[in-house]
Amino acid sequence: MKDRWITGGILAVVAAAFAIIGGHAIDIPLTLVMAACSYDVTRIQAKKWPMHMLWTVPVFTIAFTVSAILNETVSLILFGLFLIYLALMMVLDEKVKIEDISITAFLHVIILFAVHGYNALQASGKYSFACLITLTCLTDIGAYLIGRHFGKHKLIERLSPKKTVEGSVGGFAFGVLGGILAFYFFTEVKPLTYILLAVLGALNAQIGDLFFSAIKRHYGIKDYGHYLKGHGGMLDRMDSILFNMLLAYIVFLFTGLLK
Repeated sequence: MKDRWITGGILAVVAAAFAIIGGHAIDIPLTLVMAACSYDVTRIQAKKWPMHMLWTVPVFTIAFTVSAILNETVSLILFGLFLIYLALMMVLDEKVKIEDISITAFLHVIILFAVHGYNALQASGKYSFACLITLTCLTDIGAYLIGRHFGKHKLIERLSPKKTVEGSVGGFAFGVLGGILAFYFFTEVKPLTYILLAVLGALNAQIGDLFFSAIKRHYGIKDYGHYLKGHGGMLDRMDSILFNMLLAYIVFLFTGLLK
């Protein structure tokens, strides 16, 4: 527990520093975080996949993340090549199973759209991305606090035994309220957009958490990594945020169509 608090404190300070700076100062750390998430999934296959895939997959992630920030068309070209690469590895090596390739590919689809969501948030204001992270974290905090003190009914026990219906409702309330206030005071995002982000984001964050928990249950692992003491891997911390970055892309596209 001590390691968890120390690591959490360090991560919070670093995140707050970049949030205050805002803008494109976040581009480089975001790229590294995406690469770490990619590595967290590929390392699950360390005993089965060729060793070079544990590095080439994250390198592809860095390539299309950077290009997505700079040029959407180039990112799509690189991502298409990445999918072909995964297919080729499955064809050439019988240890590379279609099931594992599918999970890896799906994660990277989420990453690609998440980066496009990040671009949409950046275009809407200096602190918009920080506000999205705030509503996601408040959802998680609310679910933990309410679930710990008032939780009685299991949410989806086969995926996450400790999560409760009461915690889920509390997380939703915290996320919606915190998200609306954050976007209202710190951005110029239009009300329809940030209300949709807050309401849907407080739900979507929990879906992301449960989805990545399902993958862990499938592979029989507790955490995606061990390098963040007390927290696991980067993907253990980014699961809900990735899903909400993807959601941001959808919401901005949708509200853009209403203009």
